Amino acid sequence: MRKHLSRADSFAAGGLGVLVAALSACAAAAPLEPELSSMAVATSVSSKMGAPVDLRYQFDGSVQPGTPVTLHLAAVPRVAGTNLSVSVKKEPGVQTSAAEATAGQVRAQKAAATTAYRQQLSVTRMSNGPTELRVLVTMDLPQGSAFSYYSIPLNGAPAASKQNPATE
Repeated sequence: MRKHLSRADSFAAGGLGVLVAALSACAAAAPLEPELSSMAVATSVSSKMGAPVDLRYQFDGSVQPGTPVTLHLAAVPRVAGTNLSVSVKKEPGVQTSAAEATAGQVRAQKAAATTAYRQQLSVTRMSNGPTELRVLVTMDLPQGSAFSYYSIPLNGAPAASKQNPATE
């Protein structure tokens, strides 16, 4: 049995096609987040105990002077806490801009253990810029506040996957 489509049916089908196309375009334009396992673990600047958070990072491409590249950050608490904050230290010779209105910071009032709190930044290293980026991570715990500075190399190559030394 064949059913004839009315004008209203044709309009609805056409509208659905436009909606599907628009959603597909949005999905294609949305930046993809790298898998945590493929991201490198940032190096803690101090050997002292700090915030119980693993900071992972990955660049979308090679870090070249004068060329912007996307930096993906993921802060992963090892224990639950509150007031998790991740901020990139401003350095002369490096321009950063957040993809969102977070002004270069990740903030979470309640931070669950093993949950990744992500951020993307556009990073442009100038020819006279530093060879590393410093990132401050703070978190409140029942015992008090903790903080750690991490170092992310700006050496020109995308980060290779590294395992967390604490899990080896």
